[in-house]
Amino acid sequence: MNAKFQQRKIGELEVVELPGDPSIGAIVLLHGYGADAFDLSPLNEVYKGPTWIFPQAPLQIQFSAGYTGQAWFPIKMELLMRALREDRLDEIPDAFPPEIEQACSWVEEMLDRLDIPRSKVILGGFSQGAVLALETAFKSIKPCGGLLIFSGTLIHEKNWRELAPLHANTPFFQSHGSTDALLPIKKAEELEKLLINSGLKGTLHKFHGGHEIPRSIHLKLAAFLEQLFR
Repeated sequence: MNAKFQQRKIGELEVVELPGDPSIGAIVLLHGYGADAFDLSPLNEVYKGPTWIFPQAPLQIQFSAGYTGQAWFPIKMELLMRALREDRLDEIPDAFPPEIEQACSWVEEMLDRLDIPRSKVILGGFSQGAVLALETAFKSIKPCGGLLIFSGTLIHEKNWRELAPLHANTPFFQSHGSTDALLPIKKAEELEKLLINSGLKGTLHKFHGGHEIPRSIHLKLAAFLEQLFR
């Protein structure tokens, strides 16, 4: 690990942290299913100044190939694969558990323990991490300074439609691959529509690719963060 990173525990979560100027703010990114805290850490190169924090999901999962990874909450993978295989995209949310309060509480407690006002904290994540970031943000009474949604999807639609308007005017950055075979772009487009209709301010940046964060998105993210923090 690069020496500039630090590891510590905030609340119940172990985090990888790149300290910055606390007066600028912080960017908190939640990794995806099966990854770990280091997975998104290269994104710190996109924008210098704020503190970057990459929490580690506490749940360990075992894959059939024999390797392990971390997860924020279990996903019904067989149901998800069937929905994709049979082109029944409306069933994708059913693969996510109806309640993810425990994971939300871990993230909320970590945010509360930061010595940075929530209005200066940008919360986001990739895939499962993006879903958890949205769920946490919408349920919190403390609005964050912005949302970063990489390859996320729309779940808990009824609840999100009720909660998202309480966070109107929150800036968001969303990206998704047009050929994403795991979480199809159609659901990302539905999510963007929900966010905009709820009064949040942002755009879905589509790219030709799959379940990833390509270099082209890094450049657009840098521009978004420059606008947000200036």
